[in-house]
Amino acid sequence: MKKQFCKLLAMVMALCMACGAAALLSGCGNDSISVRTSPDDGPDELADTYKALYEETAMKLKQTENSLSKANAEKARLNQELSETTKDLEKAQEELTKLKEDYKSVNDRFTGLNLDYLEYKEKMQSYETYAENNTRFITPGISAGNCVGMNVQDVINRLEAAGFTNIRTVALGDLIFGFMHSDGDTEGISIGGLENFSAGSQFLSDSEVVVRYHTFAG
Repeated sequence: MKKQFCKLLAMVMALCMACGAAALLSGCGNDSISVRTSPDDGPDELADTYKALYEETAMKLKQTENSLSKANAEKARLNQELSETTKDLEKAQEELTKLKEDYKSVNDRFTGLNLDYLEYKEKMQSYETYAENNTRFITPGISAGNCVGMNVQDVINRLEAAGFTNIRTVALGDLIFGFMHSDGDTEGISIGGLENFSAGSQFLSDSEVVVRYHTFAG
C-alpha cells in the first residue's frame, strides 16, 4: 500500500510540475496553486489532497488551452482581415494610378484646347482688325511664274484689279544692251514674302506686294 501511495504521489507531483510549467508559459502562471497538508494526514488524506490539486491543475490547463484556441482563432481572423485590407489597398492603389493617368490625359487635352482657343482668339482679333481696316482675303488671279516676263505695269494692273492695295516696285537697273530682256520686263514678284504662289492662293488685300523688273542702268 505504501509503495502504491508513493508511486501515485510521484506521478501526481510530476504531473503538477508539468502542468504548472505549461500554465506559466501560457500566461496563466499568475494563478498560484497551493498544497495544504498536515503532518497528521494519512495516505488517504494526502491522496485526496493531491487528487484535488491534479483536478485543479487539469482545469486550469483546460482553461489555458481554451484561451490559446481563442487566441489562435483571433489571430487567424486578424490575418484574414489583414489580407483583405492589403487587397483593398492594392486595388485602391491601382485606382489611384488610373485616376492619375486619366487626370494627365484630361489635363493634356485641356492644355491643347486652351492653346487652340488662344490661337483662335488671336485669329479672331486679327480678323476684327482686318474688318476695321476693310481688309479681306483675295486671290491674285495669276501665278508668280506667269508674272515673270510680263510688263511691270501689266502685272500691277492685274494685281490692283484683284484688290491688292499695297504694291511697290523695285527697278533692278541690270540691263546694258537689252538683248535678253526688255526694259520693264518683270523679273520676279512676291506677295506677303511668298515668291512661289498660284493664281488661287489666298492673301490679305493689304499684303505687301513687291514687283521686281528689269531696267537699263541709270
